[in-house]
Amino acid sequence: MNVIKQVAKIHNVSEEEVRREIQAVIHAAMQSKDPQVQKRWAEICKNGKEPTPEKLIRYLSRKVCSNLNQ
Repeated sequence: MNVIKQVAKIHNVSEEEVRREIQAVIHAAMQSKDPQVQKRWAEICKNGKEPTPEKLIRYLSRKVCSNLNQ
């Protein structure tokens, strides 16, 4: 079961609602004027476009796993 599906089930909402909420948070976070935040986003989405919730979750999962294996 994927993370979005699990969150939707736990909160008794649709998967689409979970995606919309995550996308809204991504959009808001990418608007930050903080240079360090902008640097992080540049690492996450090299093309400058907002990542989809799934792409961000995959990126963060890999990052966490990589850090755990160090």
